[in-house]
Amino acid sequence: MLAFTDSALARLCIAATRVDPRERGAWLEAMAAKLEALCGEPPPAGEADRSPEARRKALQREREDNDLYRCELWLSGGALQRLTAQFILDGWLTADQADDHARVEKAIAFLLEQHAHASG
Repeated sequence: MLAFTDSALARLCIAATRVDPRERGAWLEAMAAKLEALCGEPPPAGEADRSPEARRKALQREREDNDLYRCELWLSGGALQRLTAQFILDGWLTADQADDHARVEKAIAFLLEQHAHASG
């Protein structure tokens, strides 16, 4: 078993902040694999052993277990622009985040969830 001191764990956390957020998950997984190798135990079978379809289905099952379901919507460009602008004005998104389609989708989902809870 590998034990961290508080200062060693702090250094690892500080190092993680220097990694691009879009790559941080992969970096942390690589670090965990290196640490597991130091412990002398073989790393557990991970996502890399699964096919992309198996990973997609596992994620879908996990989401459905958490009562989340995919609903694809088609919006006009004008409606999408107005929603995005409102998200920026309300502080839900920054101008940079508004260029990230996935973040805009999450903001729209959050808006619809709020509306559903307010109505029900």
